[in-house]
Amino acid sequence: MKTSDYVRLLDENADIKEWESAGYVIYTNPDGITHLAVAEDAPEEAHALAASAAQGDPEANDEIMGDYMPTEE
Repeated sequence: MKTSDYVRLLDENADIKEWESAGYVIYTNPDGITHLAVAEDAPEEAHALAASAAQGDPEANDEIMGDYMPTEE
């Protein structure tokens, strides 16, 4: 399993409190709208990836978004 597989992309309508109650740590991207959820017991690398993305690291965002966005060849 890739590190990015542990990161869930949530939209602005997600119930953050519900995700936190379910055992997820929430990281918010600089846009203030996009949230990233990582299970509390996920590998530390997944938390580091989400934290980096939340701080605006474009490479971390690309790694996460690559799992959600189709690639064009």
